[in-house]
Amino acid sequence: MPAARDLVRVYFVETDEQFLGTCGKHFCNLDDITVVGQSHSAVHVVRDISLFRPTVIVANSTLVSSFEHDIIRALRAHGGSGQLLLRGLTQDDHGLLELLNAGVCGILSRSNTSAHDLEHAIRLVTRGGIYLQADAIGRLLRALSQRLPVESEKIPDTISVREREILLMLGKGYPAREIADLLSISYQTVRTHQRNIYKKLGVHSITQALSVFDNVR
Repeated sequence: MPAARDLVRVYFVETDEQFLGTCGKHFCNLDDITVVGQSHSAVHVVRDISLFRPTVIVANSTLVSSFEHDIIRALRAHGGSGQLLLRGLTQDDHGLLELLNAGVCGILSRSNTSAHDLEHAIRLVTRGGIYLQADAIGRLLRALSQRLPVESEKIPDTISVREREILLMLGKGYPAREIADLLSISYQTVRTHQRNIYKKLGVHSITQALSVFDNVR
């Protein structure tokens, strides 16, 4: 059996009994992941965090809509290591980006998520990763692209659209390997773009590159 501190404690905010039953049976066969509680409302989960101290909350997005920040704050207030996974998308593209910036660590499909998918997502986010299924990745990239500068005369002519995209993602804290996965390019390609950005802007760090980029926008 894993040590108590290594046991992943999962709390569900969900009304889909079939999904709950399937996941419950799957997790019963695992030594290091256990279900500690569930509720049907965001109000209950905020209250229950102090009682169950979950490692991961898996929440149907329609049940916690507009309460995501409250849940994240409650998780941070009780140990600071809990993670929030949302099942389903109800936000617009920019709303999705804001949720990820606020601390949501993963987006699952409401209709196509299996118990194995959920297990993989839980293991990834408890290691500090971000889990996004394909539809969420597309929406995230649309939101990022819409935030790119549109006044071309204010942008360094030598910086390509792809380089700008990678620069902004690096500035938001995305690791190079994760950017490679999200953009469907190789890790080495991301690193090459990063080196080219530094050379073109005459800088040596992401912070410096963002500062130069912001000053010319």
